[in-house]
Amino acid sequence: MNGPVLPGPASPGPADYSISMLRANLVGLPLFVLMMGAVVAPFLLSNGTPAFILGINGSLTLWVFLLWIAIGTVAHEALHGVGWVVAGNRSFRSVRFGFYWKTLTPYAHFTEPITASAYRIGIVLPGIVVGLGPALAGYALNHPAAVLFGGLFFGAAAVDALGLWAVRNIPAGTLVLDHPTRVGCRIVSSQELPQ
Repeated sequence: MNGPVLPGPASPGPADYSISMLRANLVGLPLFVLMMGAVVAPFLLSNGTPAFILGINGSLTLWVFLLWIAIGTVAHEALHGVGWVVAGNRSFRSVRFGFYWKTLTPYAHFTEPITASAYRIGIVLPGIVVGLGPALAGYALNHPAAVLFGGLFFGAAAVDALGLWAVRNIPAGTLVLDHPTRVGCRIVSSQELPQ
């Protein structure tokens, strides 16, 4: 999968390691299905689809499910910010949250340069905490709704996985700046650092 990395050698300035939100969402859709399936399928295979559906119906109403999705979405974006702040040793004032109406995508954006390793931590944290965490708890407790929730939010980290793929060749200590409108970042030269 070589497509997502789009360095910008034709444009002046620092190297750009980002992809458009539209492309990330289009490529992310099949990846969402694969990532969610990787979490939910083993539970279905070991417990059976009827038990899975009955377990969900017995513990979730539509309104509770929608509330879970809303809370999970907010937590997902907040965890990007927390990861960048903690790993980058920066201020939470540098985190911006919003919503891209064109692609119907919530986002978190970090406005200060941080190392590529700190940037990667902020990328993967939501998929681990809001995705794999609830799914593993669901497996341990034999709770289908928790597995479904974890699977959905691990799948929702598909766009994050594409962002991680886009920055895979940047050395860990390199200073990067999160792209304000695309998935990924650009390398920051020492001349660009804020004083």
